[in-house]
Amino acid sequence: MCMCVYIGSMNKLPIVEWNDATPGFSLAEISGKNLPEVAAVSMKSNYYYEAYSFMGCACGFSYGEWSRKDKDEEHHLRVRDVEEFMRYLSDNFNDNSLKLFCTSWDIFPEEYEEKDFRIIAIDENEFDFEENVILKIEK
Repeated sequence: MCMCVYIGSMNKLPIVEWNDATPGFSLAEISGKNLPEVAAVSMKSNYYYEAYSFMGCACGFSYGEWSRKDKDEEHHLRVRDVEEFMRYLSDNFNDNSLKLFCTSWDIFPEEYEEKDFRIIAIDENEFDFEENVILKIEK
């Protein structure tokens, strides 16, 4: 099952359109029936978005030794999309409260723990979002 990354924001965020010619990081606003109830209840935000990588889902927001070794994993695109996503979060963080909810929808905890997520702490050798927790963005 694909990974999904949802963003909860107190302020409206700029949309990043999907580009079929050069797939990469994109971001779409979601609401109503397209917004998973668990994300809305857990993040308690005013606006909600879903982030996508070059893969058309959030699965491309991870990399490591495994992606470096396998040419089919397109390691450089994974790194690029994570960097663009982190830059986007950093650029839209001032005077705002941002939270991430990441899940592959295969585990459904009764409660979702909230943890701090520091943008500057991204490891250039390995990256993967922690799943089924609410990640509170910090610089």
